[in-house]
Amino acid sequence: MGAVVAEPASEYRELSGGPYPATTNNKMEITAATEGLRALEPGAEVIVRSDSEYVVKTMTLGWKRKANEEFWRDLDREVAARKVRFEWVRGHAGDKYNERADKLAASAAKGIRLEPEEPGSGERGQSDLEKLEPLLKPGESIRRCADVVSHL
Repeated sequence: MGAVVAEPASEYRELSGGPYPATTNNKMEITAATEGLRALEPGAEVIVRSDSEYVVKTMTLGWKRKANEEFWRDLDREVAARKVRFEWVRGHAGDKYNERADKLAASAAKGIRLEPEEPGSGERGQSDLEKLEPLLKPGESIRRCADVVSHL
């Protein structure tokens, strides 16, 4: 499972987990959306962008749910706590967040944990934020802020 949470008003986060040997691609697609939403505060306005037609069309067009009921219930619960819009993106078509989520998922399936990337970067060294972390006091954190906040 891999997900990228890009919150223009706060911080960029990457989530991944696995391997899950007794699972399916569809379960992991639902789990990625669920965990991405769980990383956000209740009430947040969110756009979930996924290359999974299974997830997007089930959530937007009411495709019948014939399997994975417990996974759908978890996703429904997270969606109900936020203002969520689902958008489909073509996989492997250059969407930087979708490409990164695919890399995270593939690595997690192999039991490999990738180092986080900075938004918009490729390979990277130690970021300025990482250099500041040792200077923080207990309970303090660093958040990356954007110059422009995009609204739904």
